[in-house]
Amino acid sequence: MKKIVFFLALTCLALGSNAQAGLLFEKRYDAININNPASGLGSRSVDVDYNYISGNPFYSTKWHAAVVVLQRGNAIRLGKAKLNFYNNSLLYVDSAGQTMAADTTVINHVYFLGDKDTGRLTAMFYKVNIDDAKPPVFAQVLNQGKLVLLKATVITVKSVYNNLNGRNDYSFKTGGEYYFFKNNNALYLKHLDKESIEGIIPVSADAQQWLAAHKNKLGSEQQVVDFLNYYNNF
Repeated sequence: MKKIVFFLALTCLALGSNAQAGLLFEKRYDAININNPASGLGSRSVDVDYNYISGNPFYSTKWHAAVVVLQRGNAIRLGKAKLNFYNNSLLYVDSAGQTMAADTTVINHVYFLGDKDTGRLTAMFYKVNIDDAKPPVFAQVLNQGKLVLLKATVITVKSVYNNLNGRNDYSFKTGGEYYFFKNNNALYLKHLDKESIEGIIPVSADAQQWLAAHKNKLGSEQQVVDFLNYYNNF
């Protein structure tokens, strides 16, 4: 079992035993003031150039509004932000239009907001320490309730020699690791499949019937989230 340290307990996400996963993204952030990011994020200007590498290392290729919650508890709202899985950095555009990199050591979690409704949460990331030998990463919270599924996206660069051009071609390779979080314990999922899930949590006869009725084989991220929405009601 992998060791994992959470910088903020995920139990604060629960909105009640009957809460559905969709409610995770219903909390609004209209009231959060836009502070001066430089005063809290320990920012530095950066020049991000991945033109020589094909693919996408970011959570989204687009810039999105975001709320950044710092370790000391205060929140900063950013008009344009990106999460870079390749180096686990948070980029944002400051008031002068310059791309900045935040000091992620002061960040607890990042909430991305809707494009049209910037008071609505669309994705949530918590900083977690999966491997003591490596820096912490931002893991996405995929549902809410007593049992939470986390996804840590891992980006590496693949190099393949191109005989035609006589040089190496580089591309981003995307992988991921999944964890269950329950009762302040994180459990590593070796595979996202029924066998691995049943090895961690009990799946009752009623739950088995639900899976069969919904033709859910627990073989994909969405199927696992759908099952957890059912599972967390009991």
